[in-house]
Amino acid sequence: SKAFFFAFASVEKYKKEKLPALLQQATSFFQQLTNENYRKIYLSPDKDELLVERKDGMFFSPSELSQATKEQLYISLRFALAETLTDALKPPLIIDDGFVHFDATRLKAMMGLLQTVGKKRQVLFFTCHQHLILYFDESNVLQLNEVQKGTVPLH
Repeated sequence: SKAFFFAFASVEKYKKEKLPALLQQATSFFQQLTNENYRKIYLSPDKDELLVERKDGMFFSPSELSQATKEQLYISLRFALAETLTDALKPPLIIDDGFVHFDATRLKAMMGLLQTVGKKRQVLFFTCHQHLILYFDESNVLQLNEVQKGTVPLH
């Protein structure tokens, strides 16, 4: 019962101290990814559930969003977690073809967010989709098949 109390106290402390900053950062990322179609991410006051507010004032739970918008929300939350929980240490973000459900508009917004986040921390983005190379400076692209052949030095 003491362990439960401490776990509960830790969760409540996190909700009061860290969660507001996390939701604020996630909201900023989500706005960028959705081209301002969503205003804010909230924690429901009634229950521990996230809600998002669309620009027309309608509220939705994540389960009510389209698959791609849901992925944009989860990416926003993951990136916000990385930003808010790793203040001093900036570990790299590793992404392996994480945007397969995105249309061209969402993909462009996502690549813009990667470039923004990449200014603060290293982002390792793995993909087999050649067209995504266009979003990156050539000096930041490493073709793994060339590394395998030994034509590109690793450093």
